[in-house]
Amino acid sequence: MSCAALLSWIMEPPPVDAGVPAPIIKIVSEVAASMGPVAFRLFFPEDMPTGIRRLAPAKPALPVRICQRLTRRWPADLAVALDPAGVAELFSRDWQLQGQTALVLQGDTPTDETLGRLRQTRDWSRGGFPADARLLIAPAVDGDGILFAAASAEVLGTALGILTRAFQHAGETVDWGTAPGSDRPAMEIAINRHVDASEPDEHGFHEYHYEYDILEFSRTGRTYIVRSYADTPDRAAFLSCREGDESHLLGPADLIHPLLVEAVDYLHATGKTTLERLSASDGYVPLEVATIPTPD
Repeated sequence: MSCAALLSWIMEPPPVDAGVPAPIIKIVSEVAASMGPVAFRLFFPEDMPTGIRRLAPAKPALPVRICQRLTRRWPADLAVALDPAGVAELFSRDWQLQGQTALVLQGDTPTDETLGRLRQTRDWSRGGFPADARLLIAPAVDGDGILFAAASAEVLGTALGILTRAFQHAGETVDWGTAPGSDRPAMEIAINRHVDASEPDEHGFHEYHYEYDILEFSRTGRTYIVRSYADTPDRAAFLSCREGDESHLLGPADLIHPLLVEAVDYLHATGKTTLERLSASDGYVPLEVATIPTPD
């Protein structure tokens, strides 16, 4: 495991052993469900809400079961949740005792190795991060905090960017302190005015005349390129993303990238309310950023 971030909170008056506040459970569950299926330990499988699929472990031989009980290392049942209501259940399953762990999966069919580790692993600081998991979610600070971990700073930064945007939608402010992304360099913005026009005729008129700005939003080798025409100042279109000498049209990973989210916030603040992106097959299409449910 290469990087992690801790989410804690301050409430007035301070609660006593209150666990995770309901608004935080709601937002974290919505974000986690938007990123993929969420697998977590299911300590009380007889009382499951809808939206959860139970995965029971294989039943070992009797001597193995006795050894597991004596060493308190028996494998837990697992739940796989696909919606926020199901994900929220993980916070009521041994959370305060810090026995819970959840993995946001990349696909619907996690490997047996990943499921086996989730059933039994208590110390995730040893061994590599599961290849088919996006994010690890676990309790911290006696259950009064949430640990988020990922295999790389880029993946974790993307997840924190989505979480931050969700909290902003809910009117809450998040300061990630020294978490990856919070100490990243400031976004650099370059704006250049361009004119594309035909030669004027004898009366000084142009057959065509386009005036537009090219905006470049950059940080640490990545640049998003945006065009906005002068005669439609409330509109802008993302043309491409440039990394080093390579350039590509925006893909799914770009739509949740923290730099793009910051660029969108900047464009909205400057009055550009209609944003599009250039696609390979359909020309210009509406831009969708951090496509997560908006908390009520």
